[in-house]
Amino acid sequence: MKKLLLLVAVLCFVLFGQSAYAQKLKLDDVPGDVQQSFEFEHPGGKVSQWTLSENCYVATFKEDGSVGKCFIANDGTWVKDYFDIPKNSLPTNVMEYVKSNYPNCGVSVARLQSLPQVQLHYYVEVKEDGVGKEPSVLTFTDKGALMERKDPEGFVAYVAPQPQPKPTKAEEPKVKEKAEKADKPEAVAKADKPAADKAAKTKQKKGAPQPVVPKELNPSSIPPAVTKALSKKVQRPEELKWYKEKGVYVAKCIAKLKPTEVYITPEGVWEKTYVELGEESVTGAMLKHINNTYKGYKFVSAKKEIRADKQDKTYVEIYEKANKKSKLVTAMVFDKTGKLIRTIDPEYAMGEDDRFGSEKDLDKMDKMYKNIDMGDAEEDPLATEINQSNLPYQLQQYVKQHYPNWGYKSCSSMTDDDLGTIYVIEIKPEGVTSKYETLYFDFNGKYLKRVTKEGLDADEVEAEEAAARAEAEAEAAAEAAELAAEAAAEAGDDEDAEPADANIPAPVKAAFKAKYASKVPEWKMEDGNYVAEYQGVRSKEYCYIKPDGTILETHTTLDPANVTVTIQNYLKENYKGSKVVEYYTVKATDRKNYYKVVIRPKKSTTTDTLWFTTSGKITYHW
Repeated sequence: MKKLLLLVAVLCFVLFGQSAYAQKLKLDDVPGDVQQSFEFEHPGGKVSQWTLSENCYVATFKEDGSVGKCFIANDGTWVKDYFDIPKNSLPTNVMEYVKSNYPNCGVSVARLQSLPQVQLHYYVEVKEDGVGKEPSVLTFTDKGALMERKDPEGFVAYVAPQPQPKPTKAEEPKVKEKAEKADKPEAVAKADKPAADKAAKTKQKKGAPQPVVPKELNPSSIPPAVTKALSKKVQRPEELKWYKEKGVYVAKCIAKLKPTEVYITPEGVWEKTYVELGEESVTGAMLKHINNTYKGYKFVSAKKEIRADKQDKTYVEIYEKANKKSKLVTAMVFDKTGKLIRTIDPEYAMGEDDRFGSEKDLDKMDKMYKNIDMGDAEEDPLATEINQSNLPYQLQQYVKQHYPNWGYKSCSSMTDDDLGTIYVIEIKPEGVTSKYETLYFDFNGKYLKRVTKEGLDADEVEAEEAAARAEAEAEAAAEAAELAAEAAAEAGDDEDAEPADANIPAPVKAAFKAKYASKVPEWKMEDGNYVAEYQGVRSKEYCYIKPDGTILETHTTLDPANVTVTIQNYLKENYKGSKVVEYYTVKATDRKNYYKVVIRPKKSTTTDTLWFTTSGKITYHW
């Protein structure tokens, strides 16, 4: 009997142990197509080990300080990625959903997961304690909204007990009143009708106005200049829809997995772009201000405004702790350096068609901020001079840390109706100079603003100077690229000819070297961009780089005879008799993959280029 039990134990270990533990592999055992696919998905990613699991090759790797797993089929098809995360890192609304719907369960698995054609999302498994319990599998968007729920067979959904309403004495007079109204003579009822009509009209008047839904435009009605301007701002937009607001065309789409709105005039002049942001994008000075000012707040939404006049802004909406239940939104506007421009408190009415407040609302806030005197403290009759040694300790440390070679010119305090006590500190560099700056702090030592001698906002001046320098460097790089192209043309080559290595701008070389240090490229130009051709793991690859050093995308050559079945079916239906002459996988900077297919239609001497998603859906062609 003991031998029989031992034999059963060994068999269980063999059968279940092999499935429970992934099979480790040597690098030589991993097919080249699989290795190439991993390099394509995670350039420069370092694999700690390869295993076989779920009928896939699994690479365990490290990226941005996190350990992840990449699943790839034996033909090189990418299946999924995921990163295990701590359970306490899940969004609050995910944990609230689990708590409400699975009160007797706990989170057993928490991951950030990517799948083909599915944006980055949370993968969660919850189950009851105990041996043999099957988990429920839940997926949520990156903002915590439920995408899909799969419960095991036989699972009984939890239903919260509903409180039984208690009869109240107040109901008795209402019943009596209804009976009295029913017994009223017809003349009395008619006499009451005007009052009832008036009450109904008043109630209707108080109702919230219905929002005006903009009418979607037919894509064929969009002027070519507008579509061309959009193509320069957004590469291969998804779910594109067109609208028109106040004479300006608005393109609403998904770009780099984020909802985006692009505003373009009928002449094709780009005005601005709005991009929705997640809570993780609210960082730096913005996050510091919100944490210091609104402890216990709840994030609602954020949006970045990128403007043609370069006065970019970020709009953030939150619920203050006291306003969470009432859902009253507090909105803040930050400049491109993260400095607060204005706050729109809940008592300021929001515009009907602008969730971040209308211009009228912002004007109200401007008037309020003008009441704060940020002028010269010496000219303010309410200013009180103080000795620098009497300044709060944190202010003295701030000056010491940020202005080590500056001295105090004057110190004073003043009272503001909204901010209370404000400290005003004038500092100047050591030595003989007329230059100085004025620093402003609130009573708690929180930095507010700094102003130059000329009365300009010093933070804005520095930001504009930095932006100007960056723009000048980009223009210089672009000019160098144009000169190189002109030199090549004068030598008898066309604009797509191979430029000499010496004519490649430094930012372009540096960008390529940083991504492909071991590759030796051959350079050419295409549509004003530099193209580095080099030998990849299995075939030729092409890296497209802008003159300023921005990498656009990488193309990997594939065998034209091996286009996917979905693409083959599309070509048979829409390009009957065409021939595939070039076939590539394309890795874009937005980390999305595409297929690029160059075809020659039947009885044609020219070629067409088609772009497909990894699932074979057509996205773009020219």
